[in-house]
Amino acid sequence: MTQLCYANLWSSALTGAITDSALSATVISTTGSPAVPFRARIRAEGANKDEIVTVTAKTGTLTIERAAEAIGDGTQVTQAHASGATIEAVLTAGLIDQLATPTIRHAAGVPTGAPTLGELPIALDTTASPGNWYFWDGAAWTR
Repeated sequence: MTQLCYANLWSSALTGAITDSALSATVISTTGSPAVPFRARIRAEGANKDEIVTVTAKTGTLTIERAAEAIGDGTQVTQAHASGATIEAVLTAGLIDQLATPTIRHAAGVPTGAPTLGELPIALDTTASPGNWYFWDGAAWTR
């Protein structure tokens, strides 16, 4: 699973209505929004319900995966949303589960790049026998 991202207090509004099958949504602004992918809630307006979506791309128009997680009443269905509906980054049960289930990186050789969200600062070089363990020191992987 790709690591989900988060940013505190980002919200915007839809600039047009979306149907319950739409896979994109245009918003007023993505400034301050998390890196992708991230979970967002489109707030209920009228008779519909909140919906949690995964934002997978953003260029002013958000690419969204619909009904990504269940909401509080246990429903996980797509909803139509009106122009002006609020969309906001949210901390969801799925993101918390991801943080609570850390992973160890398996690399072919010396790992590259900093550990990602939910990844322990430990990596195993699977090409060595026995495997070489590396540890992230805050700037580089060291043995």
